[in-house]
Amino acid sequence: MNQTDKARKLMGLRALTRWEDIKIGSIYHIPPLTYNKRKDILVVSKNKDFIVYKEVNDKFGPHYTLYKNDVKSKFLTFQRHG
Repeated sequence: MNQTDKARKLMGLRALTRWEDIKIGSIYHIPPLTYNKRKDILVVSKNKDFIVYKEVNDKFGPHYTLYKNDVKSKFLTFQRHG
């Protein structure tokens, strides 16, 4: 199975955390789905289409965007409120 087929299959699964339940200032995990190691992220801002986050262990690092239709967004799991 190639990466495209794998991503398509994963997108068909039910999300672990509903988009509406994601809270600004909370810490979530992004599991190692296709290529990276697990990330612990702090949600900095959110709208109906994407969230902006930074990695917890990278205090002065850049901010990243995670779109609602990205396969990784379906597997966010809540850790704790920051």
